[in-house]
Amino acid sequence: MPTDQVPAYLIYETLNGRPLYYRGYKEVLANQKTPGEIIGSSDIQSILVFLLSGFLYTHIDRKQYLVATNEPGLHIATGSNLSNDIAIYAKSEVTIKGKFFDIPPKVVIEVDIKR
Repeated sequence: MPTDQVPAYLIYETLNGRPLYYRGYKEVLANQKTPGEIIGSSDIQSILVFLLSGFLYTHIDRKQYLVATNEPGLHIATGSNLSNDIAIYAKSEVTIKGKFFDIPPKVVIEVDIKR
């Protein structure tokens, strides 16, 4: 299947209008893996994100900064939507609208492990 026909649920992010696919998407298309096997976080990754979040919660100035987790979306331009494991924003710059964040975070933490 040409990559322009890859289902949207296998697209992790878009950057400059170009889709970035989940690692393993070709195996899903070939029926060798299920979407859940490549889209979900591993046990190690989810525990590391939890531990980092817990550390940040107790060590960051929560009056000044907002810690967002769970793959918060970031809209940086038309056709460029990213997601982060953990993003730290200045509270004074954030307006909660129920959509992707549209301002850059001060800090991004990505937890990537070899599976």
